[in-house]
Amino acid sequence: MCDIYNTIEISPHPGSFMKVLKLYIILIFLILFTSASYGEKSKDSIGTPVELELFSGVGSILLVWELSSVTNVDSIIIYRRNSINLPFEKIAVVPPAQNRYNDVSVNERKRYFYCIKAMTGDGKQIHSSIETPPFSRSMYVKETILLKSIFDKDLNVRIFDDIVFVLLQNDIYRIDPSLNMEELNAVCKLVMQKKIGLHPWIKTPLLRNILHFDWMDSQSIQSELVYNLKAYLLKLSPTYRNQLLFTPDEWSELVKAKLNHLQKRLLDLSDKIKSDYDYLTQLPPITFIGQSENASMLLDITLLLLNPEEIEDKKLILQYGNEHRKIIIPDEIQSGDIITEQIPSHWQQVDLVLSEQVIQNMPIVPINSNTVMLTLDGEYYFLKSRDISFIPSLTRHGYWLNEIVVLPENKIISFEIAGKSKTITDYGIFINDSLVWETTTLPAFELKYHHASISVKNDKEFLWIHLQFRNENDDWELIESRPCLPEAHSIQSRVPDGESWKNVAFSTLGEKNEAGKTISNQTIIPEVFVLYQNYPNPFNGETGIKFDLIQPATISLYISDASGRIIQNLIEEEPFEVGSFSFSWHGGNHSSGIYFATITAQVNGYIPLVFSRKMIYLK
Repeated sequence: MCDIYNTIEISPHPGSFMKVLKLYIILIFLILFTSASYGEKSKDSIGTPVELELFSGVGSILLVWELSSVTNVDSIIIYRRNSINLPFEKIAVVPPAQNRYNDVSVNERKRYFYCIKAMTGDGKQIHSSIETPPFSRSMYVKETILLKSIFDKDLNVRIFDDIVFVLLQNDIYRIDPSLNMEELNAVCKLVMQKKIGLHPWIKTPLLRNILHFDWMDSQSIQSELVYNLKAYLLKLSPTYRNQLLFTPDEWSELVKAKLNHLQKRLLDLSDKIKSDYDYLTQLPPITFIGQSENASMLLDITLLLLNPEEIEDKKLILQYGNEHRKIIIPDEIQSGDIITEQIPSHWQQVDLVLSEQVIQNMPIVPINSNTVMLTLDGEYYFLKSRDISFIPSLTRHGYWLNEIVVLPENKIISFEIAGKSKTITDYGIFINDSLVWETTTLPAFELKYHHASISVKNDKEFLWIHLQFRNENDDWELIESRPCLPEAHSIQSRVPDGESWKNVAFSTLGEKNEAGKTISNQTIIPEVFVLYQNYPNPFNGETGIKFDLIQPATISLYISDASGRIIQNLIEEEPFEVGSFSFSWHGGNHSSGIYFATITAQVNGYIPLVFSRKMIYLK
């Protein structure tokens, strides 16, 4: 309230006494009336005005204010009147931290004047202008207002993103009406993601219709999506801006940032789709994605069908040693569908065999374990539920398994965890169910490496290495898992740190894994060669070994037994050009069992690549 009143001097002439008396009565009445409507006037009122701005919206008026340097504000009171001649009435009281309010109890036909008063803890007050209060009129209500004003900027930004999500969904459906709701949601989530590559495309429910998204490669469609989104958001601004407590400038900045992100994201995704589609074409037509207990406490194997046309009229089985289970593909099944097959409880591993060729192998987790899922790029993780309707990526923790080295000749397994923790945290490495190593990490800004080596007994065909941490209940909680074959020499690293598992020639325990030090990945499209599974496998007598060179390299190809001992060199450091190559190996007088075909490839400037395929020889 403004405390500026003119002093009136009383005239000494008797004839004017009644006039002066009337003026005093009117003045006293106005003071009392104004005080009753606006509130009690404090003796210590600070005359510094509050800066108050009004913004018109559909069916609402947004108030945004800025207080003076007063810090001990107890409450903020909002007053309103719809005529300059009427007193102010209190309409709301908001917390002191709040600096905006959306008035939705307005009529678009009326003009409203506003005043803000802030009360301090010591009884003082500051307020906006009363003599010349700002005023505004709401826009005509053309549609129902759906949102509720909440003074939470982060939440309001998320609601803004939800609006963008719906707009994208509608626009993408207009471009490709063949998409179902699941696919629409998946592609919109992919476009909206802030971190590029956080969840690879192939780990979304889009496998069935990945070719649908070739429109993302069109620059004209990319531009159209960006242009339409801008037009939609500008059109919806009056309806939603005030409800989200944004000023026109703040709304414009949000729109600008979202358009820039969308433009960059569409460009990145167009390249990603190409590479992922190429990757999918290199995968087998059917692949393992998990295992879990069923209602009968038996084990179910879950498979993902990628290309049913490649399986037609071909024999498809699950195999363990000499035992097998035939898989029948229903006629109505299509790409992206899930198949579940039950296997005997005594199986320790399972081979996926197509036309007598082993195309994939998966170790079996003990029956009392949780559900195990396997991503398309070879990540293992454990679930508490049996939800296998999607293929998510592995959730990263503060630390992760970064390198595993298996030396069967010494019966040594070395492992490394890497990462950075925000708190003091206990991490532990478990081999199967036994804790074999434990460390405590401290808060750090840089990536830290912790590694150790242990001796193991080769009493199991597969060992599971689990990384766990102590939770707030002092219980061990699983982060991630990795199987290893203790009978086979191997060095696996995440290159670069925290990314996909790759086979490397030598270990970098305790050091950074450089992306430039290796050029191969056993689970994605190789950059140097493809080593195929030997055929036939299992074999009696002779088997064929085939590999493709994608670029020239110096090649070695040898056969080793389960202990890692080389028993025959088929190629020894010979230069090869790009092409497909085949070799044969005869088991001869060697005993029945597991053998490995190993190829090394040397390309100038890179670490030699090493990769092996397991072969089963039955005499």
